[in-house]
Amino acid sequence: MSKRQVEPPFRPQLEGKKDLRYLDPDLLQQEIKFEEELDN
Repeated sequence: MSKRQVEPPFRPQLEGKKDLRYLDPDLLQQEIKFEEELDN
């Protein structure tokens, strides 16, 4: 059970995009760029 506690709470299916953004700065950058393109 101790192994489970050490693992980061990374479950994109359950937690949604927030975790992806938080754990992967590159994804965050891509998404910001994408949103900016949508605005224009």
